[in-house]
Amino acid sequence: MSQIELPSDWRTCAADLFSHHQLVVERLASKNPSVDCDDLHDAFVKTILQIAAKPEKFNSSRTSTIEDFLVGASQRTLLQILRTHRRRKKREEKKAEAVANDPLAARTVGDTVADSELASKARSVAKTDEERNVLRLWELGHSDAEIADQVGLSEDRAKLARDRITQRLRRLGKRLDDQEQ
Repeated sequence: MSQIELPSDWRTCAADLFSHHQLVVERLASKNPSVDCDDLHDAFVKTILQIAAKPEKFNSSRTSTIEDFLVGASQRTLLQILRTHRRRKKREEKKAEAVANDPLAARTVGDTVADSELASKARSVAKTDEERNVLRLWELGHSDAEIADQVGLSEDRAKLARDRITQRLRRLGKRLDDQEQ
């Protein structure tokens, strides 16, 4: 059994613990065969950082080896990582469902602000009444077919107007980027 006393300097402690990386990650992989290797590595690294911050977590008077301790602590950390992934996946599924049901209501505040800034710039590049009407409906989230129907244009003509505005915005954005550099 490899009993060691962990150094109090967190950098030295982390370096000493990291020397067990290969063995610990292999043991974690055997316990969790369906888990991504990156998640196993992340769990090990998080564990090392937690222990390095508080070396007293490892009690050298225990009969377990440092490898056993690291495997157990990394397993607990891995469970936290996997729970976080599940929660994120659920949030993304809920947002995808909300977008499918009501695309405008599901938008984040950041998206709305970015779109409002884009829309104000777009208003400055819209040259004709037709383009301004297309732009207004486009801002509301209408498709090309809906825009064409409401404005009384062919779908191709509505798409062409929207594409012109988009191209002008790209050129305007490039000019602004060039001026900032």
